[in-house]
Parts: sequence; structure tokens; C-alpha cells
Amino acid sequence: MPPALLRLACAALLLLWASSATAHGPTVRVAWSGLQPPALTVRAGTTVHFHNANSSGSPCTVVADDGSFTGPTLGRAEGWHHTFETPGRFDYHLSEQPSAKGRIVVVEP
Repeated sequence: MPPALLRLACAALLLLWASSATAHGPTVRVAWSGLQPPALTVRAGTTVHFHNANSSGSPCTVVADDGSFTGPTLGRAEGWHHTFETPGRFDYHLSEQPSAKGRIVVVEP
């Protein structure tokens, strides 16, 4: 195989790998005005992306009410992924603003 073609093939494989490694399911927009969507139903094994959409740039931290997950503190426009493996209902809130609440319902695949 010519070197140029080999480099092109390697670049294509690397791009394909990088895009699959960062792929995620639904996104929850996190802001002081609320969580959008406030409730979400997903299948077990789904990865949900939480995105800090605060226009002020204020940090936020997503925390499960039952303690099953806690995300990192997200700065402006930062995101975090969590994979929900077990069916159930997961209520969560922002630690910086406990009145901002959301719910993820996980169903069998």
C-alpha cells in the first residue's frame, strides 16, 4: 500500500475511533433557570450528557438524591457523562441550587 494511502487510512480510523469514544445519548442542559429536560426516560446502558448551560458561567454540580452518582463541578460550557446501567428512578439536583431538580427513569433495554 502506498505510504500516502496508508496515512489516509490511519487518519480515518483514528477519526472514527475518536468520534465513537466521545459519542453520548441525550443531553440535559443544566442552568440556574432549571434542568432541560426536567425528566428523561432512557434504556439501561444509556449514557446521558450533562452540560453546564449557565450563561453567567456559574459552576454547577449534578448530584443524585440517593447518592448513586455525583458529577464533577462543571464550569461554563463544560460537560460530564454518566452511564445509567441499572433500571430505576434517579432523582437528582444541583448541589449549588437544590431547588433545581431533575429525574432520569431507566427502563430495561
